[in-house]
Amino acid sequence: MDAGPCAFELCADDAPLRRGWGHLEAFLDARRCGARIRFVAGLLLEEAVSNIFLRAEHPPPTCRVRLHLDAQGDTLEMCIEDEGAPFDPCAAALPGRSAGGAEGGRGILLMRSMADDMRYARRAGTNRLQFLVRERLPIGDAR
Repeated sequence: MDAGPCAFELCADDAPLRRGWGHLEAFLDARRCGARIRFVAGLLLEEAVSNIFLRAEHPPPTCRVRLHLDAQGDTLEMCIEDEGAPFDPCAAALPGRSAGGAEGGRGILLMRSMADDMRYARRAGTNRLQFLVRERLPIGDAR
């Protein structure tokens, strides 16, 4: 699965989810990543990018998201950066109803439960969400 890291940028006005999926799939294909990594990475990308571009309270019109990927052995490291308002999905309350009565937080709960590790940092005006995803052996499969 080793072939070096990759980074790319997604823009709000350029179909970010579709472009992000294309870049992610090409990266995972080139590194022959397994089914769990492929599924979880896709889910994490979709949820995080949707939260930034579609659900943010005040996303900047020129919002850009940087995606950094690295695969070593049976592990994928994924980092998503944006310059939107500070938001820590690792500390967000889950799930519940917002003041307007709408349900929320299920995507964040899903990200927390699927990633093997999820960390957030805010540095120099940038949100940085890091994920670690490991390929696991199916239950009962012994090597």
